[in-house]
Amino acid sequence: MKYILFILFVIASPLPTSAQISSVPGGTLFFKIGLPQKFLENDYTYRIPHVSMRYDRQINNNLSLGGDAGFFSTRSTKYRFLGDTYFYRKNYVTIFLNTTYFIDMISFDKYRFYGGLGAGYKLGLSKFVGRGELSTINSRTTPPNSGIIYSIFLQGRYPITPQLFAYLEIGLGYLPISLGVVHNLNP
Repeated sequence: MKYILFILFVIASPLPTSAQISSVPGGTLFFKIGLPQKFLENDYTYRIPHVSMRYDRQINNNLSLGGDAGFFSTRSTKYRFLGDTYFYRKNYVTIFLNTTYFIDMISFDKYRFYGGLGAGYKLGLSKFVGRGELSTINSRTTPPNSGIIYSIFLQGRYPITPQLFAYLEIGLGYLPISLGVVHNLNP
């Protein structure tokens, strides 16, 4: 799974990308953690929240395009059968393309606000994990829900240093809330 995530990131990195400070030409790198749309999914809990990296490239003063690669993992509650335990693990890889627009109509102290749209694909892999006699079972569950995902979001950024920003993103769709750090890659 680590190799798949790495390959997807390498593929997505050179793509043109999204949001950044309107006065700074160049790229922007995001590191973010988010909570996917269904925080609890039928007795499944998140072992690893949605972690992703995004690269954005400004195409004019207010508009940016970007690419995002992410990963998260869930695990079912443990079940017992004849004294043995088992559970199911689901791992997901996400690829996103997005566009972001700097909203210069809203001015609030040092904060900068952005609105955006994103669309992508979520690929899921599932595994049965058994303990005791059940560990000899080599079965896969039905594939988890893979498919097209989307997001409409509003993002606020607060400067920490001239090139480093903390941000919070809320929205509709796949990632309703995420937070992270933004680094401007200007020369």
